[in-house]
Amino acid sequence: MVRVKVVVPAWTNRPTSIVAALFINQSVVASKVASQELAPGEIGEAVLEFEMVAAGTEPIITNVTVGPGRPGAIYLNSNENGPDPDMPKPTLTIEEYRPFWR
Repeated sequence: MVRVKVVVPAWTNRPTSIVAALFINQSVVASKVASQELAPGEIGEAVLEFEMVAAGTEPIITNVTVGPGRPGAIYLNSNENGPDPDMPKPTLTIEEYRPFWR
């Protein structure tokens, strides 16, 4: 069992939302989509979690696409004035669970 967790913090200067989509193994259809409303001047985050059974020892390819849910800008590592070192960074965490058989 493989578990993928993606956290995408974002900031905006006008009401909008952030949308994050997770694609597994080059699929053209998202395996998971998450969205979160964003209030102006506040940091919000889209969080998505996905579990799957690994099909052996082959690599698992992951891609994440991020964008605004409505017209307007979203900022991932900055604000409208440029880079912000206090802004949380996006993360992608992959955990593998191995069942123990007796």
